[in-house]
Amino acid sequence: MKDTIKSLLSMVPLFALVPLVFGIIVILIVFHLAGENPKFALTLERIIVFYFFVMIPNLTPYPLYNLHPTYFTTPDVPPPWKVIQILLYGIISFILISRFRYIFRAIIAIFKDIGLGLLLFLIAFSFLWSATPDFTLTASLSLLGPSLFAAYIAKQYNWQELSWFIRWSTSTLALLSFYYAQFKPDIGVHSKGWMGVTAHPNIIAPILAINIVLWTAHAIANPKDIKIAIVTILFSLYVRQQTNSSTSIVVLFLLMCLLMILQFFKSLNYQQALTGFILFLVVAMGLTIVVSSNFEYVIVDVLGKDMTLTGRVPVWNLVLEKAVSQRPLLGFGYYGFWQKSRGEDDPSRYIITDNGFRPRHAHQGFLDLAVDLGLIGLSFFFLSICRYIAFGVKYLITDSKIESTFPLLFLTFLIILNLSESFLLKPSHVWVYYVISSVRLSLDTEKKSL
Repeated sequence: MKDTIKSLLSMVPLFALVPLVFGIIVILIVFHLAGENPKFALTLERIIVFYFFVMIPNLTPYPLYNLHPTYFTTPDVPPPWKVIQILLYGIISFILISRFRYIFRAIIAIFKDIGLGLLLFLIAFSFLWSATPDFTLTASLSLLGPSLFAAYIAKQYNWQELSWFIRWSTSTLALLSFYYAQFKPDIGVHSKGWMGVTAHPNIIAPILAINIVLWTAHAIANPKDIKIAIVTILFSLYVRQQTNSSTSIVVLFLLMCLLMILQFFKSLNYQQALTGFILFLVVAMGLTIVVSSNFEYVIVDVLGKDMTLTGRVPVWNLVLEKAVSQRPLLGFGYYGFWQKSRGEDDPSRYIITDNGFRPRHAHQGFLDLAVDLGLIGLSFFFLSICRYIAFGVKYLITDSKIESTFPLLFLTFLIILNLSESFLLKPSHVWVYYVISSVRLSLDTEKKSL
């Protein structure tokens, strides 16, 4: 710790201590105002929440990447950046502490979804059986923190407000991505297409798809906002087109179809609506796999050659043989398997395809979950999904608002993306949307039952 502090101080000239002290004074004043003025505290909270939604997809431009929770899991993070991150999130927590009672309630709300609660509990203690307990514990905190804050957001805001945050945060990402692709192509353009402020076109493109769907839903429910909705949708469509992501085409098509189909499901009884949604989900999964197997590239950015979904299959087989079968119950611990930085001690060193490619993950979210937390962790998540579907359909047919379609839309979004990529149990927008939806769904269906 002493070396970390010395390293940090060595980077800070003496004259820089003045603005540092000034910043601390400002933080204390803001904290005081937040405690004394509930309206000011709420405004400040909304600013922090909006920043959270914009930041959580893990933006790449410096220094935004260094401030993301994932940066904690990067090997050999310079001590000054660790301190800066701790200070940043400590300051945010310090400012929000006046609303601690709501955060405590958010923790309780998470465990209303018993599968999700047990899964997060398993992650928190997976350092006990990890070969690198310190790293696993650090990585688990990088997920548990955003998950807790996501639950807090769900507790504080209804679906209309959540829709506003997600619509405008994804619109902000679309605008930033356009700017970086046009004016800073060394950052914003990938060999495949535009990637904007994210690490790959396959990340920003689905974000734009969810943006388009939510703006469409908003326009249907609020005709007075149709002009701004159309402009935003057209702009997002243009940026999405430049990404050349075929996965996002499937995501957009399926979510738009589902948005319309769910309106029809509202007129059905519970059993009919539940059966209809499950059938749609099965068809959507099949269509995603078929389309991806013909058009989507797996490791084009690594090898510089076209390699379709058939390239994923050998990776999946190796992961099942060398990882899941080795530790089937509890896995290797959170972030305990894919550790290239360990060299010969890396458990994933045997995952090598015939052409010599070593993946950084399994390219399948559910498979990576089994690697980290075993079949027990996978079972907890499927328990959460089953409960989610049951509650989501119930909420759909008992609420007339278009926002009642959002839980099932976000679930479909998560499942489709994780069929050929790995977004599960990562501090990303996909996971955050799921936690928010699960907690909000629990609260809404609980009210309906009263």
